[in-house]
Amino acid sequence: IKDSLRQQKVCEFAMKNTFTRSGFELHQRRIAQQKEKIRAAGADAGKEAGISHDWHDNFGYEEAKRRLELESNLLEQLLSDLEGAEVIDVQEQNVRISIGATIILEQDGRKKEITIGGFGESLPNVGLIEYRSPIAQALIGSEVDEIRSFRISNTLSELEIIEILPPSHKYFDLISLLKKSKQ
Repeated sequence: IKDSLRQQKVCEFAMKNTFTRSGFELHQRRIAQQKEKIRAAGADAGKEAGISHDWHDNFGYEEAKRRLELESNLLEQLLSDLEGAEVIDVQEQNVRISIGATIILEQDGRKKEITIGGFGESLPNVGLIEYRSPIAQALIGSEVDEIRSFRISNTLSELEIIEILPPSHKYFDLISLLKKSKQ
C-alpha cells in the first residue's frame, strides 16, 4: 500500500507542473524577458522591411521574421507551462523526500548529494535537479534507508537513501544561485 500511495503521488506530480513560489516568480520573469525579445524581434522585422515594406527577396527581413516566430513559439511554451500549474510552499521537513529536500544517497557504491527543485529549477552542475527527472521521480515520497530503482535508457540503477536534509540545508541557496544565473 505504501508504494502504491507513493506512486499515486508521483503520478499527480507528473500530470501538472508544480512550481515553488520562487520558481513561479522566476518563470514569470522569463515570460517578461521573452515578451521583450518578441518586441525587439518585431522591431527588427519592421526595420528590415524598410520604408517601402519590401519583404520580397529580402534576406534580412526573412531572418528577422524567423527570429520573431521562434521567440513567439518560446513565449507560447512558457505560457503553456502555467496551464493547470500548481504553486506550492516548500515544506521545512526531513522525513520524506519532497521538493526542496536535499538527499544524500548511495548509487552504484558512490555517495551523491542531490537537491530536488520544482518546475524549471535545475542546475545539475551543483546538484539541483527538477522533480520531473527520473532520479527525482524515483525518490519523491521515500524515507531514509529505502532503496529505490530508476531507469535511464536501458540502464537500471538503485539508490539507497542515506539521509534527507530539509530545504534550509541547501535548497534556498541553490535557488538564489539559479536566479542569479538567469538574470
